Amino acid sequence: MEILTQHLQAMADAVDFPLMDRWLEDHIDVPIVATVLYLGLVHVVRDGFMKSRPAYHLRALNIMWNLFLSFFSFVGAYYCTPRLYELVTAPVVSGLEPSSLRYVSNMTSSMRRNIVMPEDFREGVDAVGVRGSLDTSLCVYKDDMYRRNISGLLCLAFMFSKIPEMF
Repeated sequence: MEILTQHLQAMADAVDFPLMDRWLEDHIDVPIVATVLYLGLVHVVRDGFMKSRPAYHLRALNIMWNLFLSFFSFVGAYYCTPRLYELVTAPVVSGLEPSSLRYVSNMTSSMRRNIVMPEDFREGVDAVGVRGSLDTSLCVYKDDMYRRNISGLLCLAFMFSKIPEMF
């Protein structure tokens, strides 16, 4: 698994996550268009193209595809489950960018109720921590929690994998 971890980390280091975040936000229509195309294609191919033709023999391809999806799911669970466990149980969640945790006054109420503040906290100077809890994992949205490193790469790959899976 060490070799896989090194390769995945190299891939994650090459991804510009803020750019991907902006692209996903700017192209919210892509999944909708893909779904409409898929639904249209299912009816056109079934009723028009394949109606009078014999079925294709795709059993081997289907087995290979499902084995790939099983491996992909296993890898995703292997890397994302520890991060989720940390988000639920850690006294302070690791790997968060401290620069965005210096201004408590700008935080959402869900974020504010889950912070761990140093005793001598100075607004704009010191960073606070985020307490791990079920509430944090469900209610606190912070890019660093989900969209960075290997777990972020796998979440991104999972999102994009849904489009070819439809077809």
